[in-house]
Amino acid sequence: MSAATAIALLVPLAHPLAQAHSLGSLQPGLYLPEKTSCDFIGGANTVDFDGKNLSGHYQMCVTQPSASSTYKSTCVEAQGQDFSTLTESKVLASPDRFQVTQKIVVTSSRSFDLNGVKYRFCGGR
Repeated sequence: MSAATAIALLVPLAHPLAQAHSLGSLQPGLYLPEKTSCDFIGGANTVDFDGKNLSGHYQMCVTQPSASSTYKSTCVEAQGQDFSTLTESKVLASPDRFQVTQKIVVTSSRSFDLNGVKYRFCGGR
């Protein structure tokens, strides 16, 4: 995990005026911070939503609600040949997994705030 992604995942802030929607209302695809051009998709700031889980760049995560707008993500580094064989159960059982708690506020079907950073949809998976 890059330092920027780790910091983004750990800072517990959210936009106070955002209307909350459920994580499941997000469109699956790739998201970038609003201030980052979609031309940089695949870079360190990219967040992948598979319809259920939010995963950072080169990660596979299992995202579970833990409190109001707070989610716990259990993640593994997901680079290389083993990426296509990773499943949620393998992530949760991995001795190399790590966990982060994040504040996620879904503001529309194509945008969310992650620890106070506004992300927008940039394309399909």
